[in-house]
Amino acid sequence: MSLQGWINDIYIQAYEKGELQKIFCKTSPFKHAILPDFFTEAVLEKIELYARQIPTEISGDYGLSKDANWYWGPFGEPGILRFIYGKAFRSFLNQLLGEPLQMRATSVPQYNFFSKGSKGIPIHNDYGKEIDVVMLLQLSRHYQAGLGGELCFHIENPERTVFKTIPPQANTLTLFKVAKNSYHSVSDMYGGWERKVVAFDWFIEGGHANNTHP
Repeated sequence: MSLQGWINDIYIQAYEKGELQKIFCKTSPFKHAILPDFFTEAVLEKIELYARQIPTEISGDYGLSKDANWYWGPFGEPGILRFIYGKAFRSFLNQLLGEPLQMRATSVPQYNFFSKGSKGIPIHNDYGKEIDVVMLLQLSRHYQAGLGGELCFHIENPERTVFKTIPPQANTLTLFKVAKNSYHSVSDMYGGWERKVVAFDWFIEGGHANNTHP
């Protein structure tokens, strides 16, 4: 399956030149990449249409979701998943991160829905989970600056200082490699908008999920 017609041409051009990692991937303090305007509009609309039909359930009142109005459901649109897990897109991600990414049949993509005025998610690193790389696609069409809900990356210091703030703008694809210092959080939300995101987990041969990640 070709990348053409699926993702923004600027990313295809960088991929064909072998420059994805150099242009878009940062390695400090942990490996991460932020790709705005990622999918074509037709593909994004297909993802959004499917997401609106997903039955969701409350995430729970414990752990990271304790104070958030956070709902989730499985994302299983077959055409989108064939592309995401297909050879062409995995080759794209491998070049972007410089890692041989794999999927597992037991890993189900998750649609996350945060209702209006939700509390955020506290600082955590995901280390110790069966995940090597987190990939998040934002679907928040009605986000505006100053309304919270940003994904924040933190430095591993006593203050957990924020070094990067990623607005939950629709069609932004964010990836980061899970490590002991991959600290991140989601800020509290304000106003009448809803935060929507699809999360995909990836695995690396010999990676953290196999207990050999540094």
